[in-house]
Amino acid sequence: MPPFGPRSFGTVVLDPPYWRIHTQEADGLLRAAAMVATDRVIWLHTVWMGRRSYLDPVRSWLIRVGDFHLCRCLQVFRPVQGPRLEWPRYFRAGPALRYNKWLAGQAPLQFPDPPTPNRAPQSSSGGAAAEPEARGRR
Repeated sequence: MPPFGPRSFGTVVLDPPYWRIHTQEADGLLRAAAMVATDRVIWLHTVWMGRRSYLDPVRSWLIRVGDFHLCRCLQVFRPVQGPRLEWPRYFRAGPALRYNKWLAGQAPLQFPDPPTPNRAPQSSSGGAAAEPEARGRR
């Protein structure tokens, strides 16, 4: 789930830093981008993405950067108009399953206690503590 509200940006650019990606991961990224974007979703990756039910393809390019290099796919999609996608209420698979109780409001997240600041004790007499040092230097 992205940290942005629905329809927060006009254009969303996705350039995942992986040279390969699983279908579920790519689908999650594209679905979240479709929910956040109002106009376009741009996909730049080594994996070609086909049409999704929530994204219509507009234009696509296959980019060859040189010999013995991975090709790049530059694809422009338009989010499908009509009923907007809804944020998932619960995770259904993967390591994020442990967050379902938190999403339902049944359990707080387990964060460690913040460290206490390490401060030197201050004297209540104000500047009187500095006086003996000044007298000894004369």
